[in-house]
Amino acid sequence: MNTVASTKKSLLVLAVATFLSLVVQAPAVAAMISTPQLAAEAKTEMTRAEITILLEREDIAAKLQDLGVDQSEVQDRINGMTDTELTELQTGLDSLPAGGDALGIVLTLLLIFLILDIAGVTDIFPGV
Repeated sequence: MNTVASTKKSLLVLAVATFLSLVVQAPAVAAMISTPQLAAEAKTEMTRAEITILLEREDIAAKLQDLGVDQSEVQDRINGMTDTELTELQTGLDSLPAGGDALGIVLTLLLIFLILDIAGVTDIFPGV
């Protein structure tokens, strides 16, 4: 009886070793990334971070919450924006007057983007 168990164990080890030796591994693929491409990606991430920080301010977050917008939904929508959409939003925010009613203008910009998205002109908010 001990010989049968030993033989089964040996056959199992042999089968596992054979299976592992026959597994085909996927080749590694690497590509060069150009400096402008890397700089563009870094700029996009910085823009996304700046907008996120702005929308996390207490007054803006409170106003968005009063309008029924969930903070995690805002972050998901920002993460879903393309480079062009982020640049447009950042340009609009940069053109705001210092010390002005930035909250109203930010909310107006978000409302405009939402209306354009619902109309099908842009695809900023894929869930809408």
